[in-house]
Amino acid sequence: MTTVQCLWTPSEKLKSFFEDQLSGKTIKLIFPEKGKDNIDLFPEIDKADILLGWRITPENLVKATQCKMMLVPGHGVKKNVDLFKALGIDHKINLVNSHGNALATAQHTLAILFTLSNRTNFYHQLMKNGGWRPTDKTGPTTLIHHKTVGLLGYGAINKRVHQLMQGFDVNFKILKRTLSSDDTKNGFYNSEALHEFLEAVDILIIGIPLTQSTKGLIGKKELKLLGKSSMLVNVSRGSIIKQKALFNALKKRQIAGAAIDVWYEYQPEPDKKGRKYPYKYPFHKLDNLVLSPHRGGSPLENPYRFEDVIDNLIRFAEGRPLKNIINLEREY
Repeated sequence: MTTVQCLWTPSEKLKSFFEDQLSGKTIKLIFPEKGKDNIDLFPEIDKADILLGWRITPENLVKATQCKMMLVPGHGVKKNVDLFKALGIDHKINLVNSHGNALATAQHTLAILFTLSNRTNFYHQLMKNGGWRPTDKTGPTTLIHHKTVGLLGYGAINKRVHQLMQGFDVNFKILKRTLSSDDTKNGFYNSEALHEFLEAVDILIIGIPLTQSTKGLIGKKELKLLGKSSMLVNVSRGSIIKQKALFNALKKRQIAGAAIDVWYEYQPEPDKKGRKYPYKYPFHKLDNLVLSPHRGGSPLENPYRFEDVIDNLIRFAEGRPLKNIINLEREY
């Protein structure tokens, strides 16, 4: 019997999905009563073969002495990688992520891109305030047609973005960390050609993991290379773009605009009015930015996004090779 300790309390609908999908399998799911990382909520964690969830405390991870795999139902694993290394257990437990939210995140990528290019937020607010049929000079749409879209990273999310944008008659440039012979034939860029890649694109979509080598990858110089007519979308991790450089590039119109779903401070202190801003600089005062509160993977408990989680649970129970094992040295 394979024992799986869930690290959060799923909805009843999602619990039923797990039970239906795992019916007849030698897999036992244990759900906590509440959805907080607390040792008292996981009294059987020492018996778990698999930990399933986004985060875990160091105390709980140390207590999970029988664990062979931690399965994260999403893309981001940087904090878990750091924790595994700090505890020295990187050789004992497989850290595995999930690509099940790639389609939802790709859809959200296009949603915020087109909100930016069509100035949807601006006109929505204008009409709420009684503005009707203003001159187009107040904010014309930027046509995507014939633009060059740069996909920085070509994992599950940007592959979906690539598919979804095929009908818009755009050109694509793709940068990957490592290239196969087919990639080279198709004109893909490698990481050493980042600056050349940035100069060649009109719209940059960032879809790479946060690692030591990608933190701060896009800074003042890189944003300037994009050019004044360029647009940028980030749905990966905020720290891939240097915060001050991004703010200044937008404020000074060194790039035309950005749509950002991922930020810099995930536990921001409220100001005197109770407002929480997940950044150091006043991004909310800019008029060429679409802000989104890290909800690209919504809905979080859609059974669709857990299909490859189910697949890996069954693979583990049957002794078959796992999918999406994280290389802790590369951090993805």
